[in-house]
Amino acid sequence: MMIGTLCLLLLLTALTTPAYTARILGVVPFPATSHNILLTSLFKELANRGHHLTVITPLPLKGNKPPNYVEIQTGVTMQDSFGDSTKLFEIGEISPYLLMLLMWQVGPKVVESTFENSAVQKLLHSKTEKFDLLLTETFFNEGVLGLALRFNVPIISVCTYAGIEVTGDAVGNPYPYAYIPNPFTSFSTHMSFLERLQNTLLNTYANLGHYLYYLPKQNEVLVKYFKDTVENLPYVDDLVKRTSLVFLNNHFSYSFPRPYVTNIVEVGGLHIKPAKKLPQDLQKFMDDAKEGVVYFSLGSNLQSSDMPEYKREAFLKAFSKLKQKVLWKFEADNLPGQPANVKIQKWLPQSDILGHPNIRLFMTHGGLLSTQEAIYNGVPLVGIPIFADQKVNVLKSEESGFAKMVDFQNITEASLYLVLNEVLSNPTYLNNAKRISKIYLDQPKPPMDLAV
Repeated sequence: MMIGTLCLLLLLTALTTPAYTARILGVVPFPATSHNILLTSLFKELANRGHHLTVITPLPLKGNKPPNYVEIQTGVTMQDSFGDSTKLFEIGEISPYLLMLLMWQVGPKVVESTFENSAVQKLLHSKTEKFDLLLTETFFNEGVLGLALRFNVPIISVCTYAGIEVTGDAVGNPYPYAYIPNPFTSFSTHMSFLERLQNTLLNTYANLGHYLYYLPKQNEVLVKYFKDTVENLPYVDDLVKRTSLVFLNNHFSYSFPRPYVTNIVEVGGLHIKPAKKLPQDLQKFMDDAKEGVVYFSLGSNLQSSDMPEYKREAFLKAFSKLKQKVLWKFEADNLPGQPANVKIQKWLPQSDILGHPNIRLFMTHGGLLSTQEAIYNGVPLVGIPIFADQKVNVLKSEESGFAKMVDFQNITEASLYLVLNEVLSNPTYLNNAKRISKIYLDQPKPPMDLAV
């Protein structure tokens, strides 16, 4: 009897799997919905797998929060950072040099607003809170890394885009100007000599501005909020170089070739889940579309309802010529001149729409999350980039053969319809979208599992 009991205990012990959980401090200072979607997807999954998360964020988590997921909402908004949202369309008209200057000014302001929050202040001065890890976005927010010193924890950074040179500098990653275009440019890897020269000049400007103008501003924020709680406070750049690991929202299947050191890990598309059934009205709209559906969205930050009226007219007239139905994420109740084949809605479940079998084309601003969702579902694109890395994302998609770009600044009814008709009628774009999707999906481990 005793031997049998011991054998049973030995068997149960062999079947037991140890589990290690951590107390993680997550920080997403920047108030862009797309940035928060990526980070909070990771935070929520970590909580679902048993880790305790305390998350500092400007945007609340949608849906039910796990009991081990604590949120500190900062209240920082895009309007606080950039002013009126309509100006986001104007940002696309400025040069990459001025765009970088704008971000160098906005970044420290966002970090300071985050630390001014009373709940964040309470956390900073808590004598009982303990953490095992700081997991934060890396996007013009180096000052938040002071939290790693305050709680004596290692740093994992998550880059919500493909990254620039200073992203890799944190872990000593090379960034050859000869074939890696700066994401603020409109260059591909097939740069001419003149474009390589321009790329080198822009990266040189970016480095000088980053280290001589921008980082001193972030260091002022670091000193202001941590001088009383951290002894021997290092300069902010020395703190950045304490980063242990960088998660990059990228994947080689749709990006330009580039070198990586071993502590940069690609986790592009970790936020994507298999498509679910749509709400009843949308399901019927798409099911009944015998010629298919064109889906149009400018993302979560740009409001297409704020688009200049003459440009909106160009979209309406081009859409009216299509035999396909058009589903448009439009943030107002009414759309003057709305054609019969166009349905508008203020919010749409994008990933689920892209997974519907009747989707034919995705018209997008070229945001990275939107591009990844199209790739995941094998949907061809018409890209209408406005600012930041959107143009580079569309260029990559064009080089891969599943997208065409439209110049928003010079858009007309004729130019838009020409591109729409080309992508809808030429099966090459769909075939290439399916090919890239197959390469992306052929991973040993899903990106979310890899990150966790």
